[in-house]
Amino acid sequence: MVNNRRQTGIALLSVLLVVVLATIAAVAMTSRQQVDIRRTENILRNDQVYLYLLGAEDWARHILARDAKDSSTDTLDEDWATILPPMPVEGGQISGKIEDLQSRFNLNSLLLDGQLDEVNYKRFKRLLALLEIPVSIADATVDWLDGDQEPRPQGAEDIVYLGMEFPHRVANGEMASNSELLYMPNMDYDSFEKLKPFVCALPSNTPININTAPAPVLASIAEDISLQSAEQLVEERGGRGYASVDEFLKHKVFAGKKPGKSGLSVNSQHFLLSAKIELGQSQSSLQSMVKRVNNNNLIVLQRIQGEI
Repeated sequence: MVNNRRQTGIALLSVLLVVVLATIAAVAMTSRQQVDIRRTENILRNDQVYLYLLGAEDWARHILARDAKDSSTDTLDEDWATILPPMPVEGGQISGKIEDLQSRFNLNSLLLDGQLDEVNYKRFKRLLALLEIPVSIADATVDWLDGDQEPRPQGAEDIVYLGMEFPHRVANGEMASNSELLYMPNMDYDSFEKLKPFVCALPSNTPININTAPAPVLASIAEDISLQSAEQLVEERGGRGYASVDEFLKHKVFAGKKPGKSGLSVNSQHFLLSAKIELGQSQSSLQSMVKRVNNNNLIVLQRIQGEI
């Protein structure tokens, strides 16, 4: 009798152990399945988000191509300059805007065919001074771009960068982003944030569009133009802009200044699309640098996608 009870107890324990193991396995399988389902949902949602963002890019392409057919100038009262308000999409909303990158000073324009462009060099120094940023950054930027190891009077080459806390070499080539300014020994974060809205790094020597440039950039065009005078230029320019650079330079602000037409324009080829989407709990953004070529054809030079 005792042996039978013992065997029955062992059998019961075995059954309970099997049930426990089966339960653990079932729970593990269910949990893994839920994780797989959630992962699949996230992948599908991310794909959906990216496709929506590419849709915004196509919108920008269409707007800019149509604008090239309708107008020979680029001004702030055109359709491309209108901010796209949040628009509903399935499960969320998307918004976007197009910015004229040639409204900024192109850092890569400091060199022309490998040689210092004196006109743009002086304009960059004036821009730095207007923003109360050390003008020595101009020499450091030229050294960052040029192909030699001879530092300018206030510049820096490898001998300086390799001695920094986080050593690196000078680029000795065109900038891909204005954020490369942060690598320079005489650039702090606050100064960069102040300068950032007014400079860009385009892959060519591009003129400044006087119809879209903000006051600090316009003030850098010639010597002794105050921010107040440049703000007057912006106000009188309005959204319509100027039909030609000659018309712009006839403004009384430039009387006796002789700024010259070099590096100035009334139209643009480079634009930046900034799109943002909110889909469920997900938020994401896309920045696309596009170039308009042959008037109505656009190519994407750079895409940056990120979570907000």
